[in-house]
Amino acid sequence: MTDPSDSTDDDFAQAGSLVRDVMGAADRDHLAANIVAHAGDRVSDEVQLRVIAYWASVDRELGDRVAAGLGTAATPA
Repeated sequence: MTDPSDSTDDDFAQAGSLVRDVMGAADRDHLAANIVAHAGDRVSDEVQLRVIAYWASVDRELGDRVAAGLGTAATPA
């Protein structure tokens, strides 16, 4: 049996592959628009930054699109 603490899996690798390799351009457009719509309505700046960082961990371009949609210049480093 494999010890989960020995795992070298990246928490965001599978989600990133889904965004980059499985989703088409229209799907990525819809995903970004949905994230912005839900994170932009009465959500604090602090939480918006966390949302941006989370999605940037999944895919940098998606994070940049979410940041732009929320009115933030760029994703956090």
